[in-house]
Amino acid sequence: MDYKALSQEVGKSVSTLKRWKRKIEELSDYNFEESTIRIGRGRNYQKIPVFTSHEVEKFKEVGLAIEDLGQDEAIRKVWGDKIPSQKALYLQVKNIARALTKHREDVKGQLSILESENSFLRREIRNLEKEMDSLKESQHKKRRLFK
Repeated sequence: MDYKALSQEVGKSVSTLKRWKRKIEELSDYNFEESTIRIGRGRNYQKIPVFTSHEVEKFKEVGLAIEDLGQDEAIRKVWGDKIPSQKALYLQVKNIARALTKHREDVKGQLSILESENSFLRREIRNLEKEMDSLKESQHKKRRLFK
């Protein structure tokens, strides 16, 4: 449904409905589906909203509620308010940041443990290499004695 049909259905002018649409997108963070149409013979295109029957009903509700609540409050009541969704997003980001900090601390702890184990194993390898060299040398000396 386009603006003209919506205007006839709701009983408001096209310019009023365009203003409402902008306000709805601003206040409730709702995005209308748009269709692209070609203008004239050239390469000019225009995007126009395509309203669903559900959206038409909501426009009617806004039209009725404006008289009692005012435009902004009517839109928030019918289409929802974007501020609570922003608060929810803020809380999610905060929780993710906490989890990230905790994981970072865990990884640092594990890294320090691995570094200490690595240095211990390197010392052990050096000691084993020294032992092996001394055993080889002693074996080499024993062979010389029996020749």
